[in-house]
Amino acid sequence: MEGKLQEQVVSILIDLGSNYSFGSPKLVKKCRLDKELHKKHLLVQLEMGTRKTVNHWVKSFVFELNDMPTTTHFNVLPLGGHGILMA
Repeated sequence: MEGKLQEQVVSILIDLGSNYSFGSPKLVKKCRLDKELHKKHLLVQLEMGTRKTVNHWVKSFVFELNDMPTTTHFNVLPLGGHGILMA
């Protein structure tokens, strides 16, 4: 689905089987979001079996989903074609 983050249209994939939400580094840069270093890094296994370390996250930002403001946070991880993967 499409959403809006700071007036930028973003592609959002909702994955009910995921434990965490993720956002792409490109989205963080494009929307000038403040990312913070994790106190404890996460090791994430992607669907294709590759493992990635997640070092940063963006906390407490507002985006629109179906014209409804939503507040959430996400871990920063390259996502290919999507801007945000919501758990």
